[in-house]
Amino acid sequence: NGVGCVARHNLLHDAPHHAMDFGGNDHLVELNEIHDVCTETDDAGAIYTGRDWTVRGTVIKHNFWHDIGGSAHVGNQAIYVDDTACGITSIGNVILRVYRGFLIGGGRENVLDGNYIVDCKIPIHIDNRGLSWAGRGTENWGTLTSRLKDVPYQQEPWKSRFPELLTVMDDEPGAPKG
Repeated sequence: NGVGCVARHNLLHDAPHHAMDFGGNDHLVELNEIHDVCTETDDAGAIYTGRDWTVRGTVIKHNFWHDIGGSAHVGNQAIYVDDTACGITSIGNVILRVYRGFLIGGGRENVLDGNYIVDCKIPIHIDNRGLSWAGRGTENWGTLTSRLKDVPYQQEPWKSRFPELLTVMDDEPGAPKG
């Protein structure tokens, strides 16, 4: 959590749940190897963030994700951007033998570029849950709007760094865009 954290050149393995769970902004996760995590969970990710429109600017690049475990009832993923989280960029990752490579659960401005996804039942899942079961009137919606109000997104440096937040409530906020 916070701003500008770096996770680089780590080996993360043999964990029952996530290897990393993040909030905040502008983190860098690069050149790590992550395997044999999420071994006792379902609907989890080796790296996870969710339910926050303000968690932007994180770059996940050039990591090697493989053999992520767990149940296939719902399934686990290497990179999980959950419940309309926004602004995460994933570049040049190698994902091998994972139920889902990516799960992008709604959200905006999430970018996948140049990733290699091999031997995954579902390489990429992208949906529009902010317009359905996770939309207005739900607990998820309450969390999203509360977290938006918790940051001074209409003031500097927020309004210059993340101008998309200035109009998010006026631009179909549940719709996945960008």
